[in-house]
Amino acid sequence: MQKPFGTLDILNICASVAMQQQLVTIPRRDFGFLKIQVPYIKVSQQNFFSTKDLRLRKPRSAQQQPVFPFNSFPLLSIHLFDNYFAVHLSKIQHIIRFIEDNYDKNISRVDLEAISNSSYRNLHRIFKSVFREPIGAFQKRLKLENAYKKIIYTNNQITDIAIEVGFESIHSFSKSFKKQFNISPSNARKEKIGLFNTFFKDSNSKHKEIDCEIIYLNQKKVFFKAIQTNNYNNDDINILWDKIDAEISSDSNINYYGVIVDEPLITDKSKCRYEACIDKEIVLEGLYFKNIFGGRYAKFIHNGNYNSIENTYRKIYYDWLFNSSLEFDSSPIIEYYTISGSNEKDEKKFVTEILIPIRKK
Repeated sequence: MQKPFGTLDILNICASVAMQQQLVTIPRRDFGFLKIQVPYIKVSQQNFFSTKDLRLRKPRSAQQQPVFPFNSFPLLSIHLFDNYFAVHLSKIQHIIRFIEDNYDKNISRVDLEAISNSSYRNLHRIFKSVFREPIGAFQKRLKLENAYKKIIYTNNQITDIAIEVGFESIHSFSKSFKKQFNISPSNARKEKIGLFNTFFKDSNSKHKEIDCEIIYLNQKKVFFKAIQTNNYNNDDINILWDKIDAEISSDSNINYYGVIVDEPLITDKSKCRYEACIDKEIVLEGLYFKNIFGGRYAKFIHNGNYNSIENTYRKIYYDWLFNSSLEFDSSPIIEYYTISGSNEKDEKKFVTEILIPIRKK
């Protein structure tokens, strides 16, 4: 029996046979059979990161449809995968926002079906194909990750934090927290310096004090496009911004922001999410709107290109751990690209404001 194809395999095939006009049936793990357009001929892979040639198995009879051999698919194009992610993300972006805004509440299947106008089963399938985890696991993970941030960023009682993030008892919270992070909530607070130590040791630079300005920022409407990126990989983020910049006219007066949705010291690095935001609406598939800011922020300055921005974050966290009287809030960090590739060619002159939400101790 021929091995069935998964989603990524089908994308690989589509990459190599785009714009062709013959039908082929591809077995799939989850949906039975899918018909796509392919030729019977040899297909060159020059434009999809592989020089490997692909051959379709010719039908033995006129009634039999050609079958694509499973072991002959090319390397996946990152651009095609990004398109796949964008298309499916567009179907659930409002669901993600709803879950993020209400992570501290018990969201039922009925609630999700009501706002998605779709069955929970279909929503679950799309969600898992994009984020590689069930929607229920995503909801619980948000609760626990926000709790972890509150534990290390604030002095709130752990019992109060458990209730704040939506757990009914400290027992159920502690059990879930330890299962997720392999450490108890109380030990996570005691060992928070240890959590950052690996991050500090990744750099040979000395962690000098960094200047900080406390500011208040009014709520601002922005338009954004999101990606899931491994530990905020700069290449992934640059590709995302290139797509946005391609749709912006050179004379546009636009402000650029990046929302660091997750804390990579807590979140599985492969599940980190980044949102590229602009404050002017443009015509671009997969662009959504949201509000950012609306509170007090600690503003730090990073000078230079983005490859060295982690060192600035190290200085920020080191200074916060050992010298600062501030308490960070658990909401996302926002980067404001005041001088960037959109208005300056020399990367040494780039200026980024790192805006960390704070609360008073």
